[in-house]
Amino acid sequence: MFSFFRIFVIAILLLSLFGCHRFSTLCTAGYGAPNAGRSGVCNPARNVSFEVPRPKSSGLESKPAPAAVAALAHTAERPGNLAQGVNPGTLEVSQIGGEKPVKKLEMPLKHTEVKIDVSGFVASATVTQHYHNQFEKPIEAVYTFPLPNDAAVDDMQMKIGERTIKGLIKRKDEARKIYEQARQRGQRASLLEQERPNIFTQFVANIMPSDNIVISIRYVNILRYADGHYELVFPMVVGPRYMPGKVTGYSGTGWALDTDIVPDASRIAPPVLNPEIRTGHDIALSVKLDAGVPIQHVQSPSHQINLNKINPHEYTIKLQRTDRLPNKDFVLRYQVAGTAPEIATIAHHDERGGFFTLIIQPQKTVTDAQVVPRELIFILDTSGSMRGFPLAKSKEAMERLIQGMRPMDRFNVVRFAGDTGTLWEQPRLYTQADANQASYYVSGFQSGGGTEMGKGITEALSQPAADGYLRIAFLLTDGHVGNEFGIFQAIDKERRSARVFSLGVGSSVNRYLLDRIAELGRGEAFYVRQDENSEKVIDQFFQRVDRPALAHIEIDWGNLDVTELQPAKVPDLWAGQPIRIHGRYTKGGTDTILVRGQLANRVYEQKVRVR
Repeated sequence: MFSFFRIFVIAILLLSLFGCHRFSTLCTAGYGAPNAGRSGVCNPARNVSFEVPRPKSSGLESKPAPAAVAALAHTAERPGNLAQGVNPGTLEVSQIGGEKPVKKLEMPLKHTEVKIDVSGFVASATVTQHYHNQFEKPIEAVYTFPLPNDAAVDDMQMKIGERTIKGLIKRKDEARKIYEQARQRGQRASLLEQERPNIFTQFVANIMPSDNIVISIRYVNILRYADGHYELVFPMVVGPRYMPGKVTGYSGTGWALDTDIVPDASRIAPPVLNPEIRTGHDIALSVKLDAGVPIQHVQSPSHQINLNKINPHEYTIKLQRTDRLPNKDFVLRYQVAGTAPEIATIAHHDERGGFFTLIIQPQKTVTDAQVVPRELIFILDTSGSMRGFPLAKSKEAMERLIQGMRPMDRFNVVRFAGDTGTLWEQPRLYTQADANQASYYVSGFQSGGGTEMGKGITEALSQPAADGYLRIAFLLTDGHVGNEFGIFQAIDKERRSARVFSLGVGSSVNRYLLDRIAELGRGEAFYVRQDENSEKVIDQFFQRVDRPALAHIEIDWGNLDVTELQPAKVPDLWAGQPIRIHGRYTKGGTDTILVRGQLANRVYEQKVRVR
């Protein structure tokens, strides 16, 4: 059940969430120079040297990555989804014989081939586009194309005739300078620049008459998971965008003029084509899908596809050949969630050793009969700083959670300010009468006094716990205390097997405190601001903890020598939220992994054979 892919791509993708610089990929070749018959091979580590920001929680242990590879993962901003309306991969003629053409000329795109390999939850795609220079003079071309906004480009090649030129990674200004120098010397050169996280522009200089040009881009990205489905998206259009501001010039080749608000407008506005259809002969798209777990259903809501089932967890997918295709982004969804949790492993071994990811996939629907019984302890801050909006929204969140409990759940309410108070001496089994009593108790709270948070947490977590229940403590506060380390110690001492979630309410909450509390408590932090849709956050808070699918998970790795597990402690499995555990292994082998946890009121075990 082992699927293989380069595990380091995960680290590349997680780093992409934290960077702030733009970089360029550069290809140059000396036209007529002594080395004209050679391929320029990338040696990234020699070209970029800088510190990569370390993510707060990447899922993989942060290791020093090759600088150039990490550079590719950095983006400056994240705009919204691509709009529909133009053809992707537009390659325009910028210069003919060193002069700009009188009118815009587009090189004929002979064919586009897209090959996507999906292993588990990671997609690796290669986009290859074939062009031909039909002009009688050397030309410079500009190639604008879309990619997923979270993609990390890890390779770019340009093939002219029999020659293949590979990309080097440089800082954007340095790469532009080298490219311009090569262009002026008559060298073949290519420059790839990231205009937006989902728009790239490639400049190709000195393409000779009758040259056949093949441009290949390879990228990786993590697939989105929601409602039991993974979703793969391949952008096929760069939508026309509104460009506000005053006109300042024209630095690119698109239809728009640069403005003081969008200074690169002409670089992100390729020509608009038919917004509804495109010829079906100019593109071939195929997907090799290995989910690692049995696939329940595969569909494309955007295009007609041909499916070929290889085995329960592997498919090949191709676009149906038609004269016309919808000119919109290709979307593929596949359901992997069944009636019980599924477990799979993905691994890779190279000169650095072995890396693996273990995936625990929740069932599609966690029924009431499968839900792990919960014991909910509400810890509410009623101190003076909670006056007004914070206390009102905290009460609202508590009311939603209390009234949404099941008859199998237990609960209690603790409040703290300068002193502490509790509704009952110990948690009670849920009844509507007790829920109403709790609601009445909470509605009478008034803000005032100090913030003895440590005493409130100790009171809540030290209450007797019932066997067979997943205890979940909810801390609702603005976090305005100065003894953070004392709070951490109280949680570490009293938590035992409880999970601690925090809801920060207010305009200036202590996020350091609440994030750390959730981390120590193996929970999650949520925040409600006065200027945001608080009902939406409260709903997310409720949905997050509503249906535990598998609790108290333990993994027996057998004779496999695994190290550096991240996370070190396996979290609980919740409806709609897969668990991914990353680690290292020193040598390969065949063995059986045993995953054990609590499903409803019984012990659930599943064995996974790995080799």
